[in-house]
Amino acid sequence: MLTPERIAPLIQREVDRIAAAHPEHGAQVRSLAAEFRARFQENLETPQDALELCRRIDSMLGEHEIPPELLTEIQSSRRQILYDILQEGLTGSLTGDYPVRLQLQFPPRAAGRRGNGSSPSRPGRTDSNLEEIIRNQNFDLLRLATSLGADAAADVLCALDQVGEEDRSRVISFISAYLGRSPRPTGSGPEILTYPRQVLEVPAVRSVARRHLLLDTYDHLLSRGADDPEHSAEIRRRVSGVALERMRTHAREAGVTDPTIHAGLFVDLGNFFQRACSQPHPETLISSIREQERDCPFPSLRQALAMQANRERRKLYVGFEPGFGKTPIPIIMMEQDRIEGKNPRMLYLAPKMVLQELPNRLRPGSAPQPTRDCYYRDPDRSPDLGIVEGGMRISDLRHIVENPRVVFCPYSILHSERDLGDQEDSELRLIDLLCAQRWDYLVIDEAQYVDGNGVWTRLLDRIIHGENGRGTYLTRNGLIVALSGTPYVNTVADPVVVHDLFLTPEERQARYGTDLRDTQGRQVSVERGLGPLRVRQALSDTLFMLDKPQPWLHRVEVLDYELSDREARFVRAICSNPSLHAKTKIDATNQFILCPKLVSGDETMPESLLEWVGMQLEHDLQERNSVLIVENMRAQGVLRAATGDDAPDMSEMELHFYRQIERMCQEWSRRRRIPVRFSTIHGKTPPEERQQSYATAAEAQSRGECKSVILAMASCLNTGIRLHVDRIISNEWPYNSPELQQLLKRALREGFTDVFLTACYARGTVQQGTYDQAMDKYRDILEAGHGISASDAMLRAHLRAREQEDAQPETAEDLFRIFRRSSPQERRYELARWLHGRGMNGVRQFWDRWRDLFDEFHAEDDELGTGDMQRFLGALIHNLAEYGGADAPAILDVNSGGLTLERELRRLGCQARTTSADPHSVMLERGRAALFRDDQNRIDTPSTFEASAVDIHRILQEEEHHGRQFDIVVLRNLEQCHHIQSEQVVHERARALLNTLRTLRIGGRIVIPFPRIACTNEEFGVFVTETLELFGCRPVAGWHGAVRSRDNENDQPFRGFCVIAEKTEDVDEPTLRELLRPQDLHFSHHADWPASAEATRVRNAMREPRLPYPLRHREFELGNHRLSAADVRADVRATQVEHLRKLEEAVAAVRALAPTAREWSELTGTQRRPLRNRGILYSAELSRTVNRPTCSLRDYPGHLFFPYDSQWAE
Repeated sequence: MLTPERIAPLIQREVDRIAAAHPEHGAQVRSLAAEFRARFQENLETPQDALELCRRIDSMLGEHEIPPELLTEIQSSRRQILYDILQEGLTGSLTGDYPVRLQLQFPPRAAGRRGNGSSPSRPGRTDSNLEEIIRNQNFDLLRLATSLGADAAADVLCALDQVGEEDRSRVISFISAYLGRSPRPTGSGPEILTYPRQVLEVPAVRSVARRHLLLDTYDHLLSRGADDPEHSAEIRRRVSGVALERMRTHAREAGVTDPTIHAGLFVDLGNFFQRACSQPHPETLISSIREQERDCPFPSLRQALAMQANRERRKLYVGFEPGFGKTPIPIIMMEQDRIEGKNPRMLYLAPKMVLQELPNRLRPGSAPQPTRDCYYRDPDRSPDLGIVEGGMRISDLRHIVENPRVVFCPYSILHSERDLGDQEDSELRLIDLLCAQRWDYLVIDEAQYVDGNGVWTRLLDRIIHGENGRGTYLTRNGLIVALSGTPYVNTVADPVVVHDLFLTPEERQARYGTDLRDTQGRQVSVERGLGPLRVRQALSDTLFMLDKPQPWLHRVEVLDYELSDREARFVRAICSNPSLHAKTKIDATNQFILCPKLVSGDETMPESLLEWVGMQLEHDLQERNSVLIVENMRAQGVLRAATGDDAPDMSEMELHFYRQIERMCQEWSRRRRIPVRFSTIHGKTPPEERQQSYATAAEAQSRGECKSVILAMASCLNTGIRLHVDRIISNEWPYNSPELQQLLKRALREGFTDVFLTACYARGTVQQGTYDQAMDKYRDILEAGHGISASDAMLRAHLRAREQEDAQPETAEDLFRIFRRSSPQERRYELARWLHGRGMNGVRQFWDRWRDLFDEFHAEDDELGTGDMQRFLGALIHNLAEYGGADAPAILDVNSGGLTLERELRRLGCQARTTSADPHSVMLERGRAALFRDDQNRIDTPSTFEASAVDIHRILQEEEHHGRQFDIVVLRNLEQCHHIQSEQVVHERARALLNTLRTLRIGGRIVIPFPRIACTNEEFGVFVTETLELFGCRPVAGWHGAVRSRDNENDQPFRGFCVIAEKTEDVDEPTLRELLRPQDLHFSHHADWPASAEATRVRNAMREPRLPYPLRHREFELGNHRLSAADVRADVRATQVEHLRKLEEAVAAVRALAPTAREWSELTGTQRRPLRNRGILYSAELSRTVNRPTCSLRDYPGHLFFPYDSQWAE
């Protein structure tokens, strides 16, 4: 079936692809391919042989020295080849495109005879039989295996009587090998309901079907108003009927023809919903609470379902996201027991930071940190509580453990060795005292911290199962609930530890052959291998999650900066030291990147991380009022081994980083004349100082009279904290992405939605590897934990969604490579596409990184037609200044791009007083230098200052500017500001326009130009006729609309949009926030336009210029007004026009010789010779490459033209 002849084309296809991408390694690629092809010819007859070969082929790459840039490509190609081979062998069953209809290849044995010995045993299947069975099943077996595992998929085949138990192990091996070597199908969805009855009777399949129906019905109930204060009572009263109707409808939509198959399951789930919503509500508790920015019933539907599941299962791991109401669940259940006359006791275990605030939710004033929510109407009616703390007197400690109904205890004290006994001949530890109590409830809060801490795990196991493992009052009569907002921190297997804690030692021994209580002879690495069955049981039997994960990556941007050459050399020296362990190298590299000067001992060493953090801090302070800088100090105690005994200790490094950030804040405050309150939070910061830092941040966030900057250790912010910050900067990406997710959610949970996080990592170092690995792990969590398929490309695209609406090209380096090989028009198009909607921060970062590119573009504007927008603006402003009535109007040019407007006005002899503002100091420097080159005898200094449109009004209020206002303001690049609206603040694009207008006097004119590709006609029309009015402006009649050049010489004209508006009133931000609509200021780049006549016209105009560069124009038209720009480079235009004339003559000569491309292809070299004599050169090779006749002129080498393209048509 699978011959070498059928495999060779697959290999050759990948060889050609890799060789084209890496021509310098072509010989090595072909050599590896030859070896690869030879190995595939060894005993390759069936798909099973191919699967076996998969295991042996892995060692091949390790036998060669392969450059890093090739390794990823080769691995990808190898997997693709294996996938194609296996796909060919399993065609039909693995795509999920077929309807669910069973076709048995072998007739099942008669009912009643199976397994009773009355029928001769059926012989085992051969490999070809198994292949035929799997190939011809019309339900998607591998999709089922993805959700349930290969063993459950084998159970399905056994249930269908297609394979016997004797074949089960081989079937599992066959399916597992395929899943391990191929892209995985998506998990089972509604189609699982349509599987045959025999399949649905498999316990694993039934469990997945039940969970699918539970989640779908839960979403439906929410959409019907189950958590809406107005409708919740009615929906919950008849929830069973609503749930049953939804499940039946869902089954019909999925194509279920026999609804009786699921009747029992539907009734079971409907009763579960009814029991959950019928639980009594204690009158001592509040009836509503603020959740996710709206009032919700208390308890919410998800809380009611979790409580009912906990009572039925007795042990439950609740994994709701932060802010979704996990904490009240055990409190409500305890109150329900109290109203029934019971007097339960609860042991609440949590990290110490959580207990700084949580007890106040039961009885305010019990803990030092205030809380927003109290669950009791009258706190005096709450159960008495106690908090175990370190350093307490023995009598007080025993009283707190033995008497209050609710005991809060931090994990860090559980292993205390302090003797609490009152007899000299016996010892009593805290864990002994806790185990001696009768607990009705055990709460394990922030349960993700149990994973990886063997001491805590064994102590919790003792509290649950007792000293001898035979059970306690808690396991026999109580309830256990574990809570975590991020149950997946490191890997998808994290919930397994909590799952194993819930099992008795006997069950663990029977299932896994080991016991958590054993400390000797355990193979931890084998245990943590965690087979699929063990992980699946933890996710389905223990973990309780209802909501899909809320998106958060769109609020994160990655700042992947480059180290300087000196820093890179030092890092390479660390990594090449043979005496260091790999872990030591990693930690030492992270320490050096954080503080290069201290680690190297060289005061001249650059500090790239601090420079980039400083740039980000500068931007964030301009945008918002409260900033948090997160420091990840993981490398404790390894630095000296890497850099010698004289290396600085951790406190020195922290102090150095602290001083640098403090200096940045002081410098920013001095320049802006705005107070900045700087504070730090670390492991030894007292609780009252931490609370003061949080209060200062909240005050800055709400009042805006000052700025707040907090420098904090990441480990101090993960639990029990509500963060009042607008912007977060992390100096590196952590090993586990959910750590950033939880940090971000703690700032979003208060209802503030305009929160963004910037994470840094040094490109090309271990930090980039950490980022890649963390994203890979997070992808696995999404797929296995939530059934959400997410590729690497999708995850990386989300990270840039805040600033970039289009993900192509993927990186700035890709964009730069496009610039190197594109024409001037294409470069400008790609640049505009890249910067559109990116935000001022992203624009600043781009130009800071590519300063040489700006210099190139700045010079190109003078030489080519790429500077037409500047020439048009110069002519327009000169016209306004000349005929506006003022002698010397004051003009402000915002986002000047190198003082281009002032240069044009000086060329025109305009006497206006021009001030140029730009957020990039380098652009102002280049503009001042260009002004000097234009007129070296001029002695006056141009008026400039560094500011973006977002904060320009604040800069002008400073003493040195005296709050000045201008007669004319030009605002460019408005489309580059991002357009993300929240309830708290208006988006950056609106703030840029609003704050720029604050610099304009009443009656003054604002000029706003747009490139033609920056918005559609409709979007520009809405902006002119509706949006400007919201900002207190009135468009000037006859001075808005399309811009077009008039001196086009038969080539494509310059096009754009422009509007001139008169300011009629001042508008404040609260008023604007109420009036602003989503469609206002919405500008989409041409690449994102839907298919339309307008999109086609613009695309054709971009494709059909006759010159290989834009023609330089000086005559423009706006409305009915004709404008003339200065032309100091008339010689350049004359050269361009001459080039155009010669191109037209050459095309005419080619078409005279051969009127069509077909006739041209039939000409011989002799017939084409007269064209060569006239300087018209034909390239046969290029013509074959682009599939059209391609020519050039001898006088203009390198500039190609295509004489039969549409732009040359008569």
